[in-house]
Amino acid sequence: SFIPFSLPLSLSPSLPPSLPVVVFEQLTEKHLPELYQLLKHRLNILSMISLSWFLTLFFSVMDSSTAVNILDCFFVDGAKVLFQVALMILKFIESPLLSSSDEAEAIGKLNEFLAELGKKASQENKVELEEEIKKQAPVSIHELIKQSYECFGFISNSTIERMRMGARLEVCHHLQDSSRRSILRTTMEGSKFTRPELEQLYFWFEEGHQQALFWGGGRQFMMVSSSHVKQEPTIDVERFSMLFRYLSPWGFGEHAEVISHRAFRLLDTQGTGQMTFGAFTQLFGVMSRTTLQERLKLLYCLHIISLTTPTNPTPPPTRKKAVGEYTTP
Repeated sequence: SFIPFSLPLSLSPSLPPSLPVVVFEQLTEKHLPELYQLLKHRLNILSMISLSWFLTLFFSVMDSSTAVNILDCFFVDGAKVLFQVALMILKFIESPLLSSSDEAEAIGKLNEFLAELGKKASQENKVELEEEIKKQAPVSIHELIKQSYECFGFISNSTIERMRMGARLEVCHHLQDSSRRSILRTTMEGSKFTRPELEQLYFWFEEGHQQALFWGGGRQFMMVSSSHVKQEPTIDVERFSMLFRYLSPWGFGEHAEVISHRAFRLLDTQGTGQMTFGAFTQLFGVMSRTTLQERLKLLYCLHIISLTTPTNPTPPPTRKKAVGEYTTP
């Protein structure tokens, strides 16, 4: 479609939304170093204020009649317009921002400038009171765009693309690390394992997930209902069997493969052919960190699950929410 082709840094579904922010931070560090030190390191608000600019093409922070002027230039000159305009906004209010004592004051000054941008009255058409003139932005949107071309017009789309490719790996690693921390934090609730043990288990689980991505294994992710974990990596039965034989105390002997397949069927309650990390750690917690009675319950469930056949369509045992508790129909 036209939008991903013209604006790959903001609206393409295959790229993280924070990628243009990283590029913008690098441009700010190079061209406005003093302001970068303030907004990035001391106040830590640079990424927060700029993310909405690129995601909404400035429509979330400006009046639509003002932001449409930037959109017109974007359709002509491409994504570079967004970055040069963003840099020019910071340059215009650099002095007021540098005098800010905290993030609230800095954000207030920036919001006030953006709210008044483009509303500068024409001396020929309207006479304003002195107090009202002082409240207005020092420039109109047309002047802002013009000066952005004069000051930062040398920034090309090819330069933006090179910076994007350089930052992409860093951003993806950051997103993976954030996802890992969220999953581990969720899994810790009611887990039988310590945080270091869960991290080691997640390392092996992620290895199996990456193998499935490389060699092919059907679905790559499973959507989960948690509000702070949008997607959770999963593994298929083949990778689970490999991890089961390598990590499980039940993963040896001639029946290990049968047990692993039945355990996968028991935990695949939705019939997706995929297992989440939460179910994975729940199973291993029961096998290695519970009483003999709980392990016997699990073994019994693995035994009767094979009774589900086309001639005997009894559903398999279902798993309760509590770790280690299983029930049969």
